[in-house]
Amino acid sequence: MNKLTEQLGLKPKGGNVFHNDDHRVSIKGELWNCHKCEKGGAGSIALVMHILDLGFMDAKKWLDDDVSIPMPASKPKTTLITPPASDRNTLPVIISYLCNERGLNRVMIDWCVSKGIIYSDYKANACFRYGTGVAMRGTGSVGFRANRGALTECFTFTSKGQL
Repeated sequence: MNKLTEQLGLKPKGGNVFHNDDHRVSIKGELWNCHKCEKGGAGSIALVMHILDLGFMDAKKWLDDDVSIPMPASKPKTTLITPPASDRNTLPVIISYLCNERGLNRVMIDWCVSKGIIYSDYKANACFRYGTGVAMRGTGSVGFRANRGALTECFTFTSKGQL
């Protein structure tokens, strides 16, 4: 168990997730995310500031100037998760999300979909192709974000003239 999470009163909940009555925090490398508060950050000082509701100097003092307490290290990935398959049944959900929630142009979205640059998976995640991988964005209230496969190129599209 991690020394810092113990000191903060966070109990392990499995894997890299820790919790108490007010927080459910996942920690990966130096990055942390509190799912109950919808806040995240990097490093032990920011985590202490969040959990204990302290300012920077007080959090540093609480750590007793030992800010090198290691966070749980993420295991190096030896294999990449395969990008999800396209599911045209959920396409209306991501088109609505991208146009209505994110304010993107419908003509541009339709063009990107027709070129396979943007697609929808079976969970209605918006998938943006980056070479052989995809960046995924959830369309629901959770705010899911993930990458699948190798992001070998930038997400770009070019258009000459009208779309």
